[in-house]
Amino acid sequence: MSAFRPPFSATTPRFFKVIVDETSSIKLKIPPKFVRKYGDYLSKSVRLKLPSGCQWEVEVTESDSEAWFEKGWQEFFKFYSLDCGHFLLFTYQGNSMFEVCIFDRTATETEYPIIIDDSYVEDDNSIGILNDFTPCSKTRDKSPSPSARPSRRKRTLSPISEAKMKGKEDDFSRKKDGGGSSKALERAKAFKSENPSIMIAMQPHYIHNYTLNIPLRFIMSFTKHGRQVVKLQVGDRFWSACLNVSEIHRTAKINHGWHVFVKENHLRVGDVCIFELMKLNDLVLKVHMFRG
Repeated sequence: MSAFRPPFSATTPRFFKVIVDETSSIKLKIPPKFVRKYGDYLSKSVRLKLPSGCQWEVEVTESDSEAWFEKGWQEFFKFYSLDCGHFLLFTYQGNSMFEVCIFDRTATETEYPIIIDDSYVEDDNSIGILNDFTPCSKTRDKSPSPSARPSRRKRTLSPISEAKMKGKEDDFSRKKDGGGSSKALERAKAFKSENPSIMIAMQPHYIHNYTLNIPLRFIMSFTKHGRQVVKLQVGDRFWSACLNVSEIHRTAKINHGWHVFVKENHLRVGDVCIFELMKLNDLVLKVHMFRG
């Protein structure tokens, strides 16, 4: 007669979460059973440690015996470009520390970007809108002729705003890059076009994280929220990528194809790119690159 043995219980507590909707970008619910078993060991602030060695501090909020990762989670979610279908494995190491592994839709562990230097944190210094624009009322297959283009509104800045803008340009030119980025910026600023365009300096997370963030105001002037294919043009070649626009979270980003564009065009940190709108129906952004 076989004897019954007590069930095996892992000595290292784990749980997993699958990103299923956009609410997960705001806060992530911890499984209730995990909270019941181990909630007493968690403090109000936990650390999420990635295989790359990076650690993120995230606050835990509780309500009616339920708990979420909340304050600090949005920054974590954005930095690692989490999206629907991504799978996260949390392993509790004690002392309010979780090791986190991230898997993409192919069930393969992702590459983890590394925070290199605080001076490269994304801010307005890396982005500049070159040409003013108005929302397009209908889809066009080709760039409009000069007579058909919508009239542009002249933007005026107060002396204070002008001083702030000048300060940002000066800050950008003082990046620790040996002057390369500032020279690229000066060349890019000389670019002229009648089409809506935007200037973006390549930051480490654009190069290594394979996701490009674009100001929502620029994108919403010619397209609606949702997901669509965008073609990136350099010369006579085209690269397809995915454009994700969310009005709820006020974000717009190009991914799923951006990494191929980065590699094949040898983009580096400090390069400056101008994205010029060429077509709307079959969305095309022409990319002008200025090497840093």
